[in-house]
Amino acid sequence: MYASIFLAIGNYFWNKSNFKILGGLLVTVAVCMTPLIIYGVQKQFGWWPQGDPGSYKGYHLWVKGSWFYLEIGTILASALALTRFKFPFITMPAYFSLWYMTMDLTPLLFGKNDFTWEERKMVSMIFGLAILIFSYFIDLKKARSFAYWGYIFGGIAFWGGLTSMSSDNELSKFIYLSINIFLILTSVFLNRRIFLILGSIGCSVYLAHLFEKVFNDYFSFPIIISIVGLAIILLGVKYQKNEKKIKNFILKSIPRSFHKLRPTDN
Repeated sequence: MYASIFLAIGNYFWNKSNFKILGGLLVTVAVCMTPLIIYGVQKQFGWWPQGDPGSYKGYHLWVKGSWFYLEIGTILASALALTRFKFPFITMPAYFSLWYMTMDLTPLLFGKNDFTWEERKMVSMIFGLAILIFSYFIDLKKARSFAYWGYIFGGIAFWGGLTSMSSDNELSKFIYLSINIFLILTSVFLNRRIFLILGSIGCSVYLAHLFEKVFNDYFSFPIIISIVGLAIILLGVKYQKNEKKIKNFILKSIPRSFHKLRPTDN
């Protein structure tokens, strides 16, 4: 009932030229109620792919395969709403559900309720990468605003899974650093700050590990870490002041044949 009311009011305002944003937000609210609607139907008829997951509030807390229908239904509802309302924010619940799906699909893919954290991290990383690739192709279609949330949730899922994976050798940690540097360069190529943020945090994580390993037994370790942190802040300020120059330098260093792969503004 609530979803129908919000959808009807949103549709009314969407048809008013000066109230399209309000209409789009109300439609988004209606779409966000999709998981609860599906949960109610499943609860009534007992349609659970992996047993009753418990109360609905656990949807945002626990990883369970039975949430899958809630997520796929929300994605379909978002896609259906977008056919009528060309409002980019409606993609948010779809990408949010895709992000949840990266975790909830783990028990379904491995066919068991008891799965390891490493399996969960791997699934999150793979699905996050898939969402990023999907968002990139949307970006190439000159629909930058519609790819925005995909980059955010895909980036978090990929980077989060990558960062949380355990590694016991320096080679894998160096590869992690290289991936984060690549993310920073990708932020320039795609003109998306989310990659700069994630890549910078990843580089900071590696530097903290490096300094901890080298200077852990030294009395000056806290001082060195503080200096590194201050240096990162100063580099960030320096980058902010010279952002255009740095971007132009990097883009000029890229072969011209790759420029056609770079998304452009609407």
